[in-house]
Amino acid sequence: MSPPRLLLGKSMNASLACTLLAASLCCATVVTAAQPPAVLTTFGDGDIAAVLAHPDAGLPAPAQTVGSGFGSAVDPHGLDFVRVDEVLVADFTLPQLARLRVGDASVRGVITLSTRTNANGTLAVSPNGNYALSFGESSGGVAESAVVSGFGSGAIRVQAGAPNLRVRRFVTAAIDFDRSGRAYVCHTTGVAALDPPYAATLFDVALPATTSTSVCRLSRDGQHLFVTRASAGIGIATAPFSAATIPTVIAAPAGVGALGAIGVSPDGNAVLVAQTNPASAGATRARLFLLRAPYTPAATMQELVLPAAVSGSTCTPASGGTSQCPGFEDISVSPDGRLAIVTGNSSVQDTGFSGRAPLLVITDPFEDATRAMHAVTIGTAASANEGRGTGSVRIEPADLRIFADGFEH
Repeated sequence: MSPPRLLLGKSMNASLACTLLAASLCCATVVTAAQPPAVLTTFGDGDIAAVLAHPDAGLPAPAQTVGSGFGSAVDPHGLDFVRVDEVLVADFTLPQLARLRVGDASVRGVITLSTRTNANGTLAVSPNGNYALSFGESSGGVAESAVVSGFGSGAIRVQAGAPNLRVRRFVTAAIDFDRSGRAYVCHTTGVAALDPPYAATLFDVALPATTSTSVCRLSRDGQHLFVTRASAGIGIATAPFSAATIPTVIAAPAGVGALGAIGVSPDGNAVLVAQTNPASAGATRARLFLLRAPYTPAATMQELVLPAAVSGSTCTPASGGTSQCPGFEDISVSPDGRLAIVTGNSSVQDTGFSGRAPLLVITDPFEDATRAMHAVTIGTAASANEGRGTGSVRIEPADLRIFADGFEH
């Protein structure tokens, strides 16, 4: 059907005509939407949760708000959005999740994880917002987990998740979901697939055991599963996944150390992968690579040039630590793929790391011609909370629930 015709008088100006015709797309104007808010945690440096309401505005100094109401003993670590304007923030030391309201960066409640001794490791929320998974380990290295549900009804329930899936305490990106809600958990001996209510393992993709970082990320169409295992390469599996799945391994360039954080483009045809630790003492720690499809063993990674403030030797060292800027542990990519935020591995509390390192914010991260890198200071020296910390970052995803009762779904 043709769009409706409008009879316009000769005196009507072009601007008004365009307004009236917009509904039929005759004078549509393409406007680049502002990016959704981002939230990050800075355990190890400032020990805060920071909200960037518009993370792409005013770079390299976007407006930021420090979360309030956490209490003095809290160590914000993992996090994820549970619905519009609400983020769950996990405590590295205490078995609890803070419910942070994004709009005013205030804590509106706390959920106690009765099945855990802390809330370290990874926190991830299912696509429909019905479940939050917290998988980590005790202080003695024993696997522990919690599955939180009831966000729609308000009657919060906490139960143990699938047993024996040990996620290392410092890994904040070991869980991802496909569109159906199936979770993939990167643990120390493989990748486990779990369906709601996430109390049992459906199948496990066996991988070489590791006691270091293991990160899982899915492409948004669920066709590719990306896995890093603290080695100089990335494993990529293609759906359908099963216990017989064997990921294709793509090696990093010579001299690269342990790879960890992963950020996948919206179409799944490109992936950012970051170095966590160098191959040798004294080597550059902060390195970031771009890998493009097709994902074959012959594929090569492109190293991206980082700002000196993020990758050089100018970061403030912890006592007895290194002056080398730290590597990375987490990446979040915006729904449209036009923004990526890279964080983690910065700590003044650990003598093996540098502290007070800035955040890395990248506009057009998957576009070679227009990509721009920004070193963003989080917190302030005056407030003694400066630094990106060893925590996590999440940009608000698309299609989140808006209301607590869930009726919009």
